[in-house]
Amino acid sequence: MNSCQDFEELQINPNVASSQQIVPPSRLFNRILFDVYSGGGVVNGQSGNVHEGPWNTLMRWNQFIVSNDTYYGGNNYYDWSNSATMYDVLLNAKEMERWANPKGLESLKVNQYSAMSKFLRAYSYVWYTQRVGDIPLTEAGQGLNNLAPKFVKQADVYKYCLELLDSANNELNTVINVIKPTPKLEGDIFLGNDLKKWQKAVNTYTLRVLISLSKRADDTPDLNVKERFAAILGNPTKYPVMAGIEDNVQFKFNSLYNKHPKVGINGNYNSRHNVSKTWLDLSTKYKDPRTFVIATPAPALIKAGKKPNDYTAFAGADNNLPIADLSKNSSDGKYSFSNYNRYYKQDVVINNPEPYIIIGYPEMCLNIAEGLNRGWATGDAA
Repeated sequence: MNSCQDFEELQINPNVASSQQIVPPSRLFNRILFDVYSGGGVVNGQSGNVHEGPWNTLMRWNQFIVSNDTYYGGNNYYDWSNSATMYDVLLNAKEMERWANPKGLESLKVNQYSAMSKFLRAYSYVWYTQRVGDIPLTEAGQGLNNLAPKFVKQADVYKYCLELLDSANNELNTVINVIKPTPKLEGDIFLGNDLKKWQKAVNTYTLRVLISLSKRADDTPDLNVKERFAAILGNPTKYPVMAGIEDNVQFKFNSLYNKHPKVGINGNYNSRHNVSKTWLDLSTKYKDPRTFVIATPAPALIKAGKKPNDYTAFAGADNNLPIADLSKNSSDGKYSFSNYNRYYKQDVVINNPEPYIIIGYPEMCLNIAEGLNRGWATGDAA
């Protein structure tokens, strides 16, 4: 036994989870993607976590919907909580990369999971710095080995993340076009293990990050915001982006395990929320056809003679009003509601629910148009 087996391996109990046991990177990848859908700290139950799926508290905080019922939480409701983190994603992304090449072989240094690890780490850091500013960066995710990681300024966080995203794209280029046979990705719940679609997602997400930095494009030159934006649009071979909604990174619900949030919710719940004035004022002002899909006309305005296909028949609730006023106005039919047939009808949300888009083609088109309108690259912003 001493001469033929590694004595150290005999000390590891295969029936007990351990950081020293090999974990298939596909298992970690699968878990990480569910964390991305759920939101930072949700799966691990961290303090301050808020679920990021559809129809949740964030929709009130972002003023998409307005509550008119105190029992289900007001609109100016604060509990002074801290923000959860995305460090569970960060830690698992690092482990995923480690177990994809457990012996540290140079020939396996670039692989499908190393590329995805870089993307997911960037996603994690951006998620967190957008919420709290300066964060631990390169020293983060070490667990008990470093309980007091150094904080890094937000500008440096973004610079590091943009470099990670560029590295992720370059590694995916290598994995897809150079390494033969092309390594296979496993454990993907979003894009069917399609590496080409993931490369599009990486660059589409990078465009989102760059547009989010538009106010820093001139006063923080080392981020190279404009130059990076132009480089992506100017070289589609090196930086492919999404070509249609079929490329969306999205969470698909099913009727057995991952049910849509409105499964089992009766229509009365819809009466406790109105579409917000913030959203409807913009959609009706610009005659956005999504108005008719997302919201219902205000009952009182229809009763007064407005037509359902008239943009002026829609009225949003003002989240600045006291909850008592919102409740009365809603009862009097002065506000629009969410489209029941689209979001609450049970045979729809059970059998044909809309997916939850995390990184999407429509948003990318808007981001590209925004960059072109700012003169960051040449093209038609229309």
